[in-house]
Amino acid sequence: MMMKSFRGTFLRLAVTRSSTSFLPARLLPSTLPTRHLSTTSSLSYPTSTAGVGSGQGGRLEKDAAKADKEAKALKAKSKPADDKVKAKSKEKKEAEKEKNREKKLKEKVLKDAMVAKAKAKAAKPKSSLSPPKAPANAWVLYLADFIAEKKATKTPGEKLPSATSFSALAAPLYRSLSHSDRAALLVRCQEAKDAFPAKYEAWKASLTPEMIKEENAIRFKRRKLGLSHKSNLRVEGEPKRPLSSYFRFAMAQREAGLKDSTLSLMEQSKIIAKAWREITPEDKKALEDEYATDRAKYNEEKKAFDEEQAAKSGKSSEVEE
Repeated sequence: MMMKSFRGTFLRLAVTRSSTSFLPARLLPSTLPTRHLSTTSSLSYPTSTAGVGSGQGGRLEKDAAKADKEAKALKAKSKPADDKVKAKSKEKKEAEKEKNREKKLKEKVLKDAMVAKAKAKAAKPKSSLSPPKAPANAWVLYLADFIAEKKATKTPGEKLPSATSFSALAAPLYRSLSHSDRAALLVRCQEAKDAFPAKYEAWKASLTPEMIKEENAIRFKRRKLGLSHKSNLRVEGEPKRPLSSYFRFAMAQREAGLKDSTLSLMEQSKIIAKAWREITPEDKKALEDEYATDRAKYNEEKKAFDEEQAAKSGKSSEVEE
């Protein structure tokens, strides 16, 4: 009897456990007999509301798979946009870096140029001689007179303007000069121009051979650095270096008619260079032989001159001692 009762209870529990998912919430374990509550309370029930064979579990799995698929599709769709934004941001950063690199490079180049300029200025050879200045034109003479007058009439404590300001002040006055005043300036210019050669020769005569040698060395360095185009000074009586064969040919071509033509010096030089390339070997050899003869004569005269100057220099140094 007891065995049958236990068997019936077990069957009811099994049925209850398998069918709880089909029952409404109000018919769950509370409908079981009270004598079985202690047994059923220790049982665990499926957490899913979809029971076996109900069909709801398959739909949920499909919905979850669909949602997952849509999420992946949305992510895949938004990825190109994100990549584009990232690429644009990266490109902007690279552009900023490149801009900063160019800025630093420009600053370095400018700094190096300033340093090189300062070094060149410090190492720039300067002449210790003070040759007379070439005569100025009418405007320069008027400006010099204008500045001298302003300095003479300056009151104590008054600050003079800059040279640029002086030029701006003097320019309209110079343009409004009368014909007689302008003619007087032109006369002064011509007088200074006529007197300059004698003044320059007197200055050259005051130079010693050592001073001329030092000055020529400085002029050579300045020409090499592109700072000047002045030719070397010549000592009185120093033999002249002969012209090369090409320059002899060029002088002959200019004397033949190019000198009086309306062509520019550049165009004349092109014509002479072309004619030199087309010259016959016999004519070219004649010019080269003539140059070789003059060069040998120059070397002899220069040697004698240098010996004479060295002897004079030795005598002068003995007198000074």
